[in-house]
Formats: sequence, C-alpha cells, structure tokens
Amino acid sequence: LFKFTKGIIEGTPIDVYNNGNMWRDFTYVEDLVRGISLLADVPPLPVATIQSFIANGVAVLVQRIMETAGFAEADHPRLTTAFLAHYEAAPAVLTRPFPHVRETLAALHGAGARLGLCTNKPAAPSRAILAAFDLDPFFATVIGGDSLPTRKPDPAGLLRAFAELGGSGLYVGDSEIDAETAHRAGAPFALFTEGYRKTPVEALTHHFAFADFASLPALCADFFAQAERGLGTEARSHLG
Repeated sequence: LFKFTKGIIEGTPIDVYNNGNMWRDFTYVEDLVRGISLLADVPPLPVATIQSFIANGVAVLVQRIMETAGFAEADHPRLTTAFLAHYEAAPAVLTRPFPHVRETLAALHGAGARLGLCTNKPAAPSRAILAAFDLDPFFATVIGGDSLPTRKPDPAGLLRAFAELGGSGLYVGDSEIDAETAHRAGAPFALFTEGYRKTPVEALTHHFAFADFASLPALCADFFAQAERGLGTEARSHLG
C-alpha cells in the first residue's frame, strides 16, 4: 500500500528525507488520485482521466475523483484535507517547467515586465514549486486558488494580480478556464497551446496563441507595441 494511502487512513504525515533533495517518499497528483481510488476499492484511474480533472482547483479535483470512485459527498472535506497535506509535502516532484520557460521569464523580467501568477492551485504549493525551480524571483505576486473566496474562472484573482502588479496587463494561460477568466476580467489573453486545453484553439477567445515559450517575448513586445499605438500605454509594463 502506498505510503500516502497509509497516511490518509491513519491521519499521519509522510516522511521527507534530506530536506527534500531525494526522490524517495514523495507524492504527486497521479499517486494521490490512485491512493484515493484504493481507499474506495476501485481500480486506479487512467492518467488521461486524471488530467481531465485538473485546472479547476483542488476542491473540484477531489470532487471529480470522488464521483468517479464512488465516495459519499460527506467524505469531501476529509479527502480534500488529506490530499492537500500529502500534496503540499512535496508539490514539485515530477514537475518540470516547459522548455524555454526560465529563459523567457528572465527575458521578460529583464525587459521590465512585472510578472504575476494567478492559479487555481493553492498559493503555498504554488510558491513552493516556483522556489523549487528558482523561478520565484521573477514573480512579484502569486494569487492562488485559496487566496480569495473565489477562484478562476471568477475574475477576482486575476484582477487582484493585475492590481498588485500596478495596473492592467496581458494574461497568459493554457486552458478553457484561463480563457474564460481573461474574458470575464476584460483582459487580453495569450494562449499557450501545449497545456491542459481540450477545446480547439480557434474556439477559444485569445489575442494570440503560441506553442513555444521561446517565442513569447517577441509576441509580447509586438502585442504591447500595437496596444500603445491603438489603446495607449497603460498595459505595456505588466504581464499577469
């Protein structure tokens, strides 16, 4: 039985060795979902099914697992708490940035863009993941799914991020939830096409789309240059 499943049953934390610098005893989303499935005595869910549950926050993820695995609604608080406890113990395990992300963030930051993160992932593990890959110095603000009473696609988190960055800006995302959030916030949207998106690119409202982060600085420069010519300069300095 997986260690995290034993921990859920007994209500005890997992062990983390060597200050988190080793692979053993870490957990990640697929393992956590498998553990919840084992508690319900149902077969583990396929990876594709798990991926389809992601993007709406932990509470929705756990809810969809429960519905698939046959848990009672009353189990939701307990399983959500257990999921978070084990996930937050090692949120970056098996996580890898997309190619060229670090170089792109460095280029945007170096060009004077103020960068923020608006995610449905809880704020603490979001910051831990950024720190694990030394990306946190690039971000002036992090708004997580638990930072406000609402989460995406409600626009409050994105608007808060823009406010903390100093004004309006461009939102970069990879999913239907992100596109809807930008639309509801009245913000321009750049769509990364290689993420959690299930809808065809042409069916999502966006100002531009890209498949490689290496192209993003030039695309942003062009977007803000056009915005300056047609809409003024307010949006030039902020990227959310």
